[in-house]
Amino acid sequence: VDESRLRPDGPESVEGVARFLTEDVLPAVDDRVLRRGLKTAAALLETAALRHALEAAVFTERSHATQRLLDDLGEAGVDTAGG
Repeated sequence: VDESRLRPDGPESVEGVARFLTEDVLPAVDDRVLRRGLKTAAALLETAALRHALEAAVFTERSHATQRLLDDLGEAGVDTAGG
C-alpha cells in the first residue's frame, strides 16, 4: 500500500477546505458580509484545486505527445539525441 496516498495531496486538501467552508461553516454564519467572504474564499480554493488538476493533466499529455513525436522522428531516421 502506498502510504503517501492515504493522505490527501495539496489539491485534495484545498478542495476539502473549500467544501468544509461551503457545507459546514457557511450555513452557521448569519452575517451577510462574512457569508460573501466565505463564498468567495471557497470559490477561490475550488478554482485553485481545479487549475492544479488541469495543469497536471496538460503536462502529462504534453509529455506523452513529445515522446510520441521523438519516437516518430527516430523511426524516420532523424537523430534526436541532441548535442
